[in-house]
Amino acid sequence: TAATATPIPPAAAASTDAVLAAAPWTLTALFDGIDALNPPLEGSEITALFGDDGVLSGAAGCNNYTGSYTASNGALTIGPAATTMRFCEDPAGVMDQEALYLALLTTVATYTVEDGVLTLADGSGQTIALFAAAE
Repeated sequence: TAATATPIPPAAAASTDAVLAAAPWTLTALFDGIDALNPPLEGSEITALFGDDGVLSGAAGCNNYTGSYTASNGALTIGPAATTMRFCEDPAGVMDQEALYLALLTTVATYTVEDGVLTLADGSGQTIALFAAAE
C-alpha cells in the first residue's frame, strides 16, 4: 500500500506573519552583546518593517537596510542585510550601534509579539532586541 502525501495548506507554507507585518517597528532596546539591553543612542532611530513579501527593511540608525526574512509560529530567520553606505558622526557611536544591530539580526531565532511589543531572541533565548509598534 502506497502512502499518500498530505498537501500542505497554503497558509502553513507562508513565510511571513501578519502580526509582524502589521506595523512598522521602532527599536526600544538592543542587546550589547555581553549582558545588558540598552536603549538606542539618543538622536538615533532604528526601525524594522517586515513586508508581506518576506523583505525586512528599515533604518539602522544611520543607513537604511534591506534583507530577507522568514517567520512562522514564533520562529524567525533574518538574512544578512544590504545597507546604504553613508557614514554618520552624530550621535557619537551611531556607527558601532548600527554594526551591532545588523550583526545581531542574523542571530535571531525566535520572536514574540505581546501588547504592542516585538521581542527578538537568539537561539539560546537571549533577548537581543525590543521594538514598539510605531503609531
